[in-house]
Amino acid sequence: MDINRLVELLRGLPFHQAVWLFPLATALHFLEEAPHFADWASKYALHDYTHQRWRRIHGLGMVFAIAFCALASIFPNRYVVFLFFALCLSESVLNSLFHVGATAFSGVYCPVSSRLWSCIPHCFGTSANLLIERAC
Repeated sequence: MDINRLVELLRGLPFHQAVWLFPLATALHFLEEAPHFADWASKYALHDYTHQRWRRIHGLGMVFAIAFCALASIFPNRYVVFLFFALCLSESVLNSLFHVGATAFSGVYCPVSSRLWSCIPHCFGTSANLLIERAC
């Protein structure tokens, strides 16, 4: 996939549309994490962590992502956009740090950390720049 072509395609989106890429990326991350993370967490981190708990936490995360995207799309002012970046996109970076840190701490690969790190410079940086251009 040519990242430059994708960036040019996304550059044409107005902010109220571009912001909806965040829940899409979040859902893709959750789908990638779903099959193995709860097993890893129950073995290496929290022994009573279950798939049900994972589904509940990540279900609320999807609701949170969609709600903030709706707010940022409907009310694209500086305050709402700042909250969107502060609470949503920064959480994505912290989540990747969690996965990498958990891998380092446990000595056992924590699912999805390598893919998160490989796409953060492109996805987070590019989408943050695009969203800032459109919002401000």
